[in-house]
Amino acid sequence: RSRSRSRSSSPSRARTPAIPSPPARARASAPPSRPRSRTAPSPRSRRAPPAPSPPSSSRRARVPSTSTSTSLARALSSASEASDARKPKTNAEIAVLAVGFAGLALGAYTADDALRARGGEARARDPAADACARDDANARGRRLRRWAETHGATFARSDVRDGGAREGAGAFHRENDGESIAPRGLRLRKRERALMTIPDAAVVNWNTAAAHPTLGSTFESLLRRGVVDERLAVMCFFMIERRRGEESAWKEYIDSLPRAYDAPLSFSDEELERELSGTTVYAPVKAQKAHVKKMFEECVRPAMRELTQADNAAGSSLHMLPDVSEKEFAWAFQTFWSRALAIPVGAGGSVTVDSVVPGVDMVNHAPRARANARWEHVEDSSRPDGGYVALVSAPPNRTMKDGEEIFINYGDKSNEELLFTYGFALKDNAVEERMVFFPPWAGDAEHSEDVTRRIELLRAKGLPQHVVLPATPPKRGFRDMDATVQETLRIWCADVKDLDSRRRVDDATRRKIHNVLRASIGAQSHALRDVEREVDHSIASAREIACDVYRRDIRRLYDDYIEAAARWES
Repeated sequence: RSRSRSRSSSPSRARTPAIPSPPARARASAPPSRPRSRTAPSPRSRRAPPAPSPPSSSRRARVPSTSTSTSLARALSSASEASDARKPKTNAEIAVLAVGFAGLALGAYTADDALRARGGEARARDPAADACARDDANARGRRLRRWAETHGATFARSDVRDGGAREGAGAFHRENDGESIAPRGLRLRKRERALMTIPDAAVVNWNTAAAHPTLGSTFESLLRRGVVDERLAVMCFFMIERRRGEESAWKEYIDSLPRAYDAPLSFSDEELERELSGTTVYAPVKAQKAHVKKMFEECVRPAMRELTQADNAAGSSLHMLPDVSEKEFAWAFQTFWSRALAIPVGAGGSVTVDSVVPGVDMVNHAPRARANARWEHVEDSSRPDGGYVALVSAPPNRTMKDGEEIFINYGDKSNEELLFTYGFALKDNAVEERMVFFPPWAGDAEHSEDVTRRIELLRAKGLPQHVVLPATPPKRGFRDMDATVQETLRIWCADVKDLDSRRRVDDATRRKIHNVLRASIGAQSHALRDVEREVDHSIASAREIACDVYRRDIRRLYDDYIEAAARWES
C-alpha cells in the first residue's frame, strides 16, 4: 500500500522555478548483442556400399562357362555404370537436404527472434510484466533510497522498507545517535525532527517534463497547444522514462514504483460488479473508466507518438517499441493520483503544483489523531534547485520510537474517497460516508428532448447532475436540504412547463422528489444486497478487504436513509 497524497487543487500554468528540472540523463548503455545464428552442420558424405562377397560353400565352386562368365561380366559392368549414374543424383539430394536443414535452422532462429520481439513488445505495453514487478517491498525501498541519495536526498531518521503482509512498503522511524541538525530554512517545533529531505531536483512535476534533456521542448509544445495538461504531462513523463529503461536517469526510482494498484480503476468488469455493484462509488468508477479511455485516445496516444518521434530524431530508441497501451496509461494515471502532493510555491504559497516526491510518496495514511508526521516544502535560494521537501516527525506530545511506522494524513477523506483514489479503506474511519443520488436518466444511452433540456438547464446554472447528502439523513426530507440541492432536485422532477419557473416547489413536485429518492435508495440497497457476503479478512486480499470495509459502511448508510425516507411526507 505504498501510496502518497493526492490533493484536488488545480495547479497554475504559471512557471514555478522553485521545482526545477531533473538530473541529467545517464549515458545509454550498449544494447545487448543479438544472438548469433548457428549454421546447419554439413551432412556426412554418403559411401558406396561394399561389393558383396561370393557365398562360401563346402562344395567346390563350379567354374562358369565362357558364356556365363561373359554374362556375369556384362552384368557387373552394367551395375557399375548404374552405380556411377546414381552418384551425381545422390550428391544433388545431399545438397538439397543441406539447404533444407539450413533453411529450417534459419527459420527456427528467425521465428525465435520474432517470438522474442513479440514478447518484448508485450512486456513494453504491460508494466505488470516488468522484471521489477516481482520485487518485494524491501527491494523497492532499497532501490528508491539508493536513487534518492544519489540525487541529494537525506534519510537521517527514516527508512523505507516492508511494512508487513498487509501494508506493503512504508516509511519507518530510525534512531540516529548523532545530533540532528535541522536543514537550512526548516523551522522545527518542540519534539519535531527532520526525517527525510528530498531536493526539488528529484521531484516530478510538469516542470520536470518541460526540462527533459531531449524531450523538454516537445513537452512544452504539448502543454502550450493544450494537447496535455500539467498532470497528463507528468503521466507521459512516467511512461517515457519507464520505456527508456537503462537509458533513463530515473530508472531506479521508476522501478521502485508499484506495477499494480488496488484502486477500482484496475478492476475488471466482472470484479467491479462483484465487489462494488450497488454502492455509491460504482457509477463514478464506471465514469472514470470511460473518461480514462477517452483521455488515452484523444490526448495521451497522440502526445506519446509525438514524444516518440522527437526521441527518434534525438537518436534514441523509443521508436523501436510498439505504440503505447491503455495498460501503460492506467498505470501512470494511478501512479500520479495515488502519490501526488499539492506543493505550495511562490510568494505566500498562493500557487500549488501537483508533484510526486520520491520517498515521501512511500508514507502511508492515518487519520489526523494517529498521524505522527507532516511534510513541508522549503524554498532555499542558496540551493541550485531552489528548495526541498522535508518530512518532519510531529507526534502529539511524545517522541517517536525506533521502528515506529511514519504516517501522514492525506486529508479528511471518507472510505469511498480512499478506495476510489488509493485502493484502501479504514475500519475506524471517523469521516462518514455521504449519500449520493444520481438523476433518473443516469445510465441511459440516449436522452429524450425532455431530459436533454433538463441537463442543459443544470449546466447553465452551474449545478451538478448528481446530489450529495450528509451521512445523517434530513428529517423532513426535501425541506431540510440546502438550496443548491433543492434546485437540482427541482430540475430533476418538475414538469417541463415549470422548469424555468421561479416559484417555490409545490407539494406535488415535492412528493415526486421524495418518491424518486426512495426508489433510488431502494434500488441501490437491493443491488448491494446481491453482492454482500462474508469475507474472511485473515485470508482475503487487500483489495477484497478494502471493498468489504467500504460495503459495510454503505450498508449502514442505506439502512439509515431507508428508515428516514419512510417518514418523509408522501
